[in-house]
Amino acid sequence: MGRPGHSMWVTRALVLLVVVSGTLRAAPSHAQPASTLPEEPDARTQRELDRAERLLDAGRTPSARSRLRQSLRRAPSLRGVTLALRLLPALPDAASPSPDALADANWILEVLDSLEHESDTLERARGSVLALLGRHREAIDAVHARAQNAASAATLHAMAALFAARDALMDAERAMRRALRILPQSRDLRVALAALHVARGRPEHAVQTLMGVLGLFPNDHEARRDLAGALMAAGRHEEAIATLEHLERVSEDPADSILLADAALELGRHHVAERAARRAIDAGEASGLATLALTLAAQGRRTEALQALARAPDDVRARRARRVLGENAP
Repeated sequence: MGRPGHSMWVTRALVLLVVVSGTLRAAPSHAQPASTLPEEPDARTQRELDRAERLLDAGRTPSARSRLRQSLRRAPSLRGVTLALRLLPALPDAASPSPDALADANWILEVLDSLEHESDTLERARGSVLALLGRHREAIDAVHARAQNAASAATLHAMAALFAARDALMDAERAMRRALRILPQSRDLRVALAALHVARGRPEHAVQTLMGVLGLFPNDHEARRDLAGALMAAGRHEEAIATLEHLERVSEDPADSILLADAALELGRHHVAERAARRAIDAGEASGLATLALTLAAQGRRTEALQALARAPDDVRARRARRVLGENAP
């Protein structure tokens, strides 16, 4: 874990995984001990739900909650369940749910558990609620056992992001693998699985997974960036630098020059880092100034480093450069 390049790329892997958008609000849940659950409520219930929806839209959550609980007890409907789920945070935002969110999740789960009616939509909802409550294994099983379709895969993907945010990486990988059973050719799921491999300290597995992605999508620059990161984390530095240099040549994105400069700097390849940082700066990427300052400082060119740092935006790289350059840094 202490080898060059490892920590930076593990962090990047987790960030890539957790940017997955949540699917909890799109996965209804529901409440009724009857064998049939109407998709269209009766007229009275429809009016109640219209009012609850207006309250939710206006941010009047306590009033909306009260109306929804009453409606679901009296006449459950898919629309009512869908609205109730709006009380909960989306999965990627639910790593540390508030007490109110936990309380809402518990009463929604009670509703779901009371039902005899079954549907794919309801099981996805039940799984999402269980995931929010920290019952990870049950959540995965609830979603995967009932149906295996794109919606289920999307929910499992969002669960994996939530579990990774909670540092429950084994559960995150389990959810991701279940999603891949459903959509084995999914580019996004494979890339996310590779991120989990890196985060779990198995970068060689990530390399294999990403090579498979690039076999299917050879022009996928983002997957190639991730491959460079996995190679860095695996200690395969020459291959990582070669991959990033290839990206820099074929891409017009100065972010690729920044990635190359950062990787070369970590490995002490200061001439490579300087060239890549200058290329990024010439392309208008001001964040390259701090990396340039660091690599100039490492070469003993302190005056030039201070000049570059004085022009750098205040970001993580600049703060690191100030620490390295000491009290006289701008």
